[in-house]
Amino acid sequence: VFADLSELLEELLQRKGLKKSHVIKNAELSEVYGYQIFSGVRVPERKKLICLAISMGLNIDEVQQLLKCAGYPPLYVKKPFDSVVLYGFCKGMSVIEINELLYKYDLETL
Repeated sequence: VFADLSELLEELLQRKGLKKSHVIKNAELSEVYGYQIFSGVRVPERKKLICLAISMGLNIDEVQQLLKCAGYPPLYVKKPFDSVVLYGFCKGMSVIEINELLYKYDLETL
């Protein structure tokens, strides 16, 4: 069990062998904001956390754990937005690709 979000993010980075700068860039987040999330200074909104999860190549279980750790509801397949995001995760899509899909279905983008 992780005490806080930044701890879990660090653990996932190490487990996946990823660099923060790379993850932040691929998540389409500003560098400052991204580092604030990793250092625990800021708790990101749910969508930004999803962007980080996509960028880190997390599996569905890891995504749900990350959302839960931050106090957000898990991705739920019956919600249109969540459903498209889950599909994107399963297909290994990028933040930009998932945003294009969300836009296509007239849903709010990440």
